Amino acid sequence: MEGKGKQIIEETNKFITEKLSLLQPYKQLEIAIDVSNFNVPDFSLPEKKRLSEFDIMIHPYKELLKNKPCIYVFEIKKGNTKDIIETYKKLNKTNKSAVKKKINYKTTYLYVGRSKSTILNRLKVHFGYKNTTENALQLLHWAKPLVLELRLNIYVFEKEIDFLLPLYESNFSKSHLPLIGHL
Repeated sequence: MEGKGKQIIEETNKFITEKLSLLQPYKQLEIAIDVSNFNVPDFSLPEKKRLSEFDIMIHPYKELLKNKPCIYVFEIKKGNTKDIIETYKKLNKTNKSAVKKKINYKTTYLYVGRSKSTILNRLKVHFGYKNTTENALQLLHWAKPLVLELRLNIYVFEKEIDFLLPLYESNFSKSHLPLIGHL
């Protein structure tokens, strides 16, 4: 049994070493967002007919983001963190992301997340353009009155290293201490 265990560990280490050699190439996108310029969608329309400000904003990046693992960070460029938390707590939706137990009001980060391959759908949920049960920020359903300006930082990786996304997400959360999110 000892020999088999050693073989498994060596094969796993070889796999990790091969994958780590792919770490260098990643792309970073920065997208400025003025939440007051976005409108709450008309959910009576089919999703494909709900052309939104989000679709227009994200269109130049669609191919780059398609089926790629990503880390995304909502950074607060303009907005009061206490007002953000007070307003967000009043949001009457069961699918909103959790507010941190210990809130760091000095942070300039709203949320850190990850997506293995469907970041466009995940971001639609965060903006509030998708009617779903997934937990998310639901920005358009609470943030418009705050005159909130954000920067969406997206880090795009190659598919082969998607297994590292939880580690990246955890490290971003520990470093940035976002107001909202489970980590």
